[in-house]
Amino acid sequence: MAYWAVVEAALNLSLSIVLARKIGIYGVAWGTSIATTIIHLIFWPRFLRKELHVPVRTYLWDGWGKITLCSIPFAVVCYLADRHWHPASMVVFFGQILVTLPVYAVCSFWIFKDELRLMWRGWRRTETVSVQDVTAE
Repeated sequence: MAYWAVVEAALNLSLSIVLARKIGIYGVAWGTSIATTIIHLIFWPRFLRKELHVPVRTYLWDGWGKITLCSIPFAVVCYLADRHWHPASMVVFFGQILVTLPVYAVCSFWIFKDELRLMWRGWRRTETVSVQDVTAE
């Protein structure tokens, strides 16, 4: 993992320098995004398959696919909000975030409903066990 962290850092720095010269500060953001994406699509699937026996398809869907699906409607709403309600101050900017963020929350709950249901059941089981332990004493 350390080797790939160094590769990612070097790729990030190289891309950020090249792209910063071409498109300015946005180039640094693009360089970081491109380097991270490459490492997450090349290194991590192979590593998780080898070390934890997680299939590549599972990693890509659960690690990237679901989050991307949640982000698309949120990105559209943010774009529309910025286009029609451009913030002139930090107060308006944070108000815009408060108005648009529920879209991401609703999408996340919908996409991750099965995982949330399992977590809820597990939590309820631990609560039931804890109550039974207390009443037995």
